[in-house]
Amino acid sequence: MRDFLTGDVPFISTRKRVVSQVIDALQLSESSILYDLGCGNGSILEHAVTKIKGVRGIGIENGIIPFLLAKIYTRKLSIEVIRDNFFKTNISPATHIYVYLFTDVLGKLAPKILQECKKGTRVVSCDYEISDWVPIKIIDTTKKGDKLARKLYVYEI
Repeated sequence: MRDFLTGDVPFISTRKRVVSQVIDALQLSESSILYDLGCGNGSILEHAVTKIKGVRGIGIENGIIPFLLAKIYTRKLSIEVIRDNFFKTNISPATHIYVYLFTDVLGKLAPKILQECKKGTRVVSCDYEISDWVPIKIIDTTKKGDKLARKLYVYEI
């Protein structure tokens, strides 16, 4: 059932200690266009545009509360936050994509990414693999005491 306040996908923030690893894995440059699909409060985008000058951040968020938080937190930065369903949004300008989505959602999203994005687009997925895609790199972000293994899966189209 669709959740009006948070959207179809639950709002789960990327762990703070992993954010810098995500930014490093994305390998952004000053001409990068980073899309965060299901951007939540916009923290990944905020860190990316703050760390690498010139990066353009675009967040897509369907849930009203995370969307409003992202708009507030990123209002003074070069970030555009759009309230929309990322399945319906044109993502073709992306040079980089970040996702923190469950495997079933990633499976539905993968064909859209392949169809719309250019060769060389870098995709980083937090904690969940994209079915039938082979990562170019897997980064273990597990910290001592974590109950579950934590990983970043890095792909390139």
